[in-house]
Amino acid sequence: MWHWVIWVLGVLGAGALYHAIAKMQEKKQYPPPGELFHVKDGVMHLTRAGNSTPPLVFSCGSGGFSLGTYHRIASVLSETYRTVLYDRFGYGWSSRTSRARTMENMNEELRELLAVSGEVPPYVLIGHSLGASEMLQFAQRHPSLVSGIVLLDAAYFHGLTPLKRHMILIVYGLLAFLQVTGILRIATKLKVISAYKKQEQTGLYPAKVVRLSEMMFYQRAATREGLGEIKELLNGEDLNLTLGSLPLLVISAEHAELQKTSKAEYQGLMDYHRRLASLSAAGRQVVLKDADHLFPIFRPDETAAQISRFLDEYRK
Repeated sequence: MWHWVIWVLGVLGAGALYHAIAKMQEKKQYPPPGELFHVKDGVMHLTRAGNSTPPLVFSCGSGGFSLGTYHRIASVLSETYRTVLYDRFGYGWSSRTSRARTMENMNEELRELLAVSGEVPPYVLIGHSLGASEMLQFAQRHPSLVSGIVLLDAAYFHGLTPLKRHMILIVYGLLAFLQVTGILRIATKLKVISAYKKQEQTGLYPAKVVRLSEMMFYQRAATREGLGEIKELLNGEDLNLTLGSLPLLVISAEHAELQKTSKAEYQGLMDYHRRLASLSAAGRQVVLKDADHLFPIFRPDETAAQISRFLDEYRK
């Protein structure tokens, strides 16, 4: 029996070593495409394009990175607007951090990043999933810095059962194990896992962006920072502060599969999104038909069109 244990540990150790060496090579091969700025105890990465005001500031969901999530959307919108894509600590090309992953800390880090990078407020904030919750609370904490918000299928954990909450943490822990041991990298390379195959199939993303998406998936899909953010969403509370008449757009996926498998969870999600839209007298909700949670990646042109329409109304 023990020789099997030793064999398994040896394989896992070899996988972890291979993963570590490959990460160092990829760091040289794929340097940050944007700029790095010192914030708190680390450095944060952002990518900018366009010159028109106001700046559109994008934040990704858990386990992603902004360039992979928003490349197509930003390419479309930067023809008219200034786009600013940033990575939270532990994501993309931003460094790790020892700071607690509370929404308050994340808001303060973004506020400082935008200030040191020279971005002039007020900002239009755009966030997907967990990033939507982050951007909403930023606007609630710093209303003078914000002129509009777009929430893309905001994450909803409030109505989940204790079992589902535990399952989320278990799945995240398993993903972290597969990542650290290099199994996630190997599975991706062998096409056992094709996390970004649908992104490539859209034909809307350059091959390099698809490659970067795959790389960030097996490098940083499950970090300590990401786990801290998930726990914050599971255990934290919304600020529930009204936004006055701040322009607010809530874009929700139709979630056809969720309607079939869990009508109660779907109804809770839609009720939550409607409540978010009601936080502003100028808030409204749009539901994208036949869309799932990752519509910013898989249906970027439609998403960009909705954002552009919102911005046109905002300008008027």
